[in-house]
Amino acid sequence: VITSEYLQCFVQDVIANVPLNCNVQIIEYNNFYHIADIYKEYEARADGFMVSGRTALAAIEKALPDHRKPIVPFEPSIVNLYRLLLDKFLADRELDPGRVCFDFLLPLKKRMGCATVDSFLSLKDSSQINTAVNEWLDNIPLEDISLVDQQLAGAIIELWDQHKIDLVICHYGSIIPILKERGIPYCYSSPRKGDFIYLINGLLSQIEMNRLRENLPGVIAVTFLGTDKRPIPKTPLKKALSNITHEFALNVILQEEEEDKYYLFTTLRAIECITNKLRRCSIRPALKKKYNIEAYVGYGIGNDITSAKSNAQAALKEGLFSKGCYAVDERQNLLGPLNAEKYLEVCGDISKEVYTTAERCKLSTLTIQKVLSIIEMTGSNKITQQGLAKHLGVTPRNAGRILGNLEKGGAASIAYTQSITSKGRPIKVYELNIER
Repeated sequence: VITSEYLQCFVQDVIANVPLNCNVQIIEYNNFYHIADIYKEYEARADGFMVSGRTALAAIEKALPDHRKPIVPFEPSIVNLYRLLLDKFLADRELDPGRVCFDFLLPLKKRMGCATVDSFLSLKDSSQINTAVNEWLDNIPLEDISLVDQQLAGAIIELWDQHKIDLVICHYGSIIPILKERGIPYCYSSPRKGDFIYLINGLLSQIEMNRLRENLPGVIAVTFLGTDKRPIPKTPLKKALSNITHEFALNVILQEEEEDKYYLFTTLRAIECITNKLRRCSIRPALKKKYNIEAYVGYGIGNDITSAKSNAQAALKEGLFSKGCYAVDERQNLLGPLNAEKYLEVCGDISKEVYTTAERCKLSTLTIQKVLSIIEMTGSNKITQQGLAKHLGVTPRNAGRILGNLEKGGAASIAYTQSITSKGRPIKVYELNIER
């Protein structure tokens, strides 16, 4: 449990009074800058983490996007805040709700209008707050997260010096020493014990599910081609593969199949270990660097060996087509290309809308799903022929054919053209309109 000083006693009290089938260690952090360092220090020893608040979680996720262990944030719910307000205003009838502010609402002032209790109570739908907080955390850069507590403290001091507030309700325990030093009245909102216990049990279930999933069958499909695109002799290939798997300490069963294809049977845990959670392919570059062997690799996960092998074949087929390495997981989601800064996640569950669009545009459902994944990955539904070619790993000509089919089928239109230089054809920018 990574928590602030002002929640440490609360966490200790809950854990001391609840029978848990696990060992718990509580680590205190000073500011958001050091939270990711604490996670890295304990990642190898811990099965899961709890952190005090969504901002703390965002600090880890932005610094370590490929973190391996499950993390659950805990913080006061909206219901807790209503209870706290009721207690405060019953205890002091003179409190002005327009002069009591929430620290966690201060970064949302532009969207919410104000960070005071009266603006909070005027909301017709309290879920707006969670939505606003999540959007803020999604968009805030990593370097700014480390400054959040300092900026909040500065904003509160400014309001206090301008005589605009009488009380601060704090979510951020790290700013309390500063408020104390300045003599600014505050109260700290803690989570409810029942909510905390619920989150602990949820995390334990998640850890157990992860352990079960780690033991799912995994298959790595490898094929080799010489520079003339013909299969090269088997003996050096088999030896090279054996050496590579030994160097990676990978426990596999090696099986030859066909004249130029090998399968390595193992587990998801082993595959995730050598691929950094299905993000990077280490086998292909190692074969190229150490043995000058050009290989294509596909990783498959399945609920049984047969489906894992089938998924590895599908991943290998995609890799041969796109000149990269891919993985297909147990839900038949296509992931890749591995080693790319951003990769596509193509959902294996095909909707009726995708089928309809594919039929109308005379394209495969996989192509439509890839285009949808590009929209999600880039956050934009506008793309050029060159951009589509780069993301799909195809030639510009193929990308142009896909865009032409989408345009004919009503799933794309030319939004505008742009010119890079005074010479040459203007570049068409397409607007994609595909339903999920």
